[in-house]
Amino acid sequence: MLLLENGYFSLMLTVLFGSYDAEPDVPTFVSQYKNLFYHYTHQASSSSVSTFWAGCGAVKRSAFLKLEGFDVAQFPTASIEDIELGYRLSAMYGPIQVIKVLQVKHLKAWTLKGLVQSDVFDRAIPWSRLLITSPHLGEDLNVNPAQKLCVILVFLLPCLTWLHFVLGIGVLFAILVINRHWYRFAWQQRGAVFCGGAVVMHLLYFVYSGLAYAWVWLTQHNNIK
Repeated sequence: MLLLENGYFSLMLTVLFGSYDAEPDVPTFVSQYKNLFYHYTHQASSSSVSTFWAGCGAVKRSAFLKLEGFDVAQFPTASIEDIELGYRLSAMYGPIQVIKVLQVKHLKAWTLKGLVQSDVFDRAIPWSRLLITSPHLGEDLNVNPAQKLCVILVFLLPCLTWLHFVLGIGVLFAILVINRHWYRFAWQQRGAVFCGGAVVMHLLYFVYSGLAYAWVWLTQHNNIK
């Protein structure tokens, strides 16, 4: 058993995962931002979710084999194969536990280009396909209703700003309020300048995530027709 701050967790758990720590190894802004965002997302989540993260996770061998592991036909390269497996595991075995004191250090060096490419092609597009084809899936972590609302607000921002500057300020303020806990965390961890950069990166994240979802939806809709 692993010792947690409030005691032991049961070996009866079928699936669990932790998070990255708050001290990423690579000092560049993009690497610090991305790894801290991952850390915050898992630390701020519910303790019971319907998805899985293989970066710091464990699945009982019997459960993994029963579900035939990762869907390598649908995800032949590293993508959201762990997320999709998590949905199947939670459907069969119940909520997956997030063990927040279980943390690892991420050594990946991110560049802006690499981050956007990975987020769009390895995550946003395949995850959008999964959500569109299986609308019953859970709304955990960064696909919760508040984050979906932020995507809509980001695309409304330029339109409403064009109509009236005050409307645009109101929408931007709403996005800041919705994500205030993440931005406060970024400020506390790395200071005001880093927080300002994190806000910009987060808005960019909403833009390309929304565009990816719209592209997948239009593609799926045209295929059905």
